[in-house]
Amino acid sequence: MAPAARYVALVTQANPLGSADQLLSRPDVGAMLAAALDQARLAAAAVVQQEWDAQGAPDAPVRAQLLADVDRQYGDIAHLRNLIRHAHASVPQRRFIRGVTSPGASPVIEAGNERAAAVRDAILGFARRTALRSRLTVVTASAAARTARTLAEAHARQAAGERLAKRWVARRDGKACHWCRNLDGVTIGLGESFLPYLGGPADLSGHGHLTQPPKPYWGELQGPGLHPHCGGRCRLVIVREDEAPVTPLPAPQPRFITAAQIRAMPEPRYKALTAFLRASLHELAAVLSRLRRAARP
Repeated sequence: MAPAARYVALVTQANPLGSADQLLSRPDVGAMLAAALDQARLAAAAVVQQEWDAQGAPDAPVRAQLLADVDRQYGDIAHLRNLIRHAHASVPQRRFIRGVTSPGASPVIEAGNERAAAVRDAILGFARRTALRSRLTVVTASAAARTARTLAEAHARQAAGERLAKRWVARRDGKACHWCRNLDGVTIGLGESFLPYLGGPADLSGHGHLTQPPKPYWGELQGPGLHPHCGGRCRLVIVREDEAPVTPLPAPQPRFITAAQIRAMPEPRYKALTAFLRASLHELAAVLSRLRRAARP
């Protein structure tokens, strides 16, 4: 998207007294931005598809989901236009004031140059952030394709009469994350999910601050990867059921509600829950009081 950034900056610089609305209403600017986004989207989608094909994986719903992610990443031209508008407005107009402005200075041109640089940086910043998201999508595609290929081969063997299971294997060099280490060695059926074995929030720092586990892509965890760096550190291994016992489901873990979940909660439900908690605490205090009285000699 660098050519589009240079072009829009050049138009901004050539029209130092123009407004952001005038800039964005120009057909050439609109066409340049749309073409840049479309070209970047096609390039990112091609890399995702190439990474999927390189793993020799069959088609799967997750591939379509990944490509849809790329479309969303580069399809929000309204957000890009808003970034340009804010960058344009961040440099106010300046005019020559007799007796105040230094002789020979040109505040209008100087402000136009600064505004052009701000607009260019806004477009390039959008491009960098979107490229990072695309790289994460490519990494996810690589791990998901390996898992899809492994499971497809296993299902073909199972259809031929073998009784198979799948096992999560994490690297044991200390680089695997806490939750991948939890999954290391877990053996389950081919169609089952590893999500129940992931574990809940953990104190990774040792200071009492709980870190939430990674959220699997689309809430599915048929195999690695769990997070962007998981694909290179974990792998899915197919084993025979008679050679590897299936891992039993772990005991249910207490769940914690996050501040974001509380903020998103409808007000009637929030009030009902707080009333329930107050009533529960009142009842607990009454029970403890009765126990104290009963324990007195």
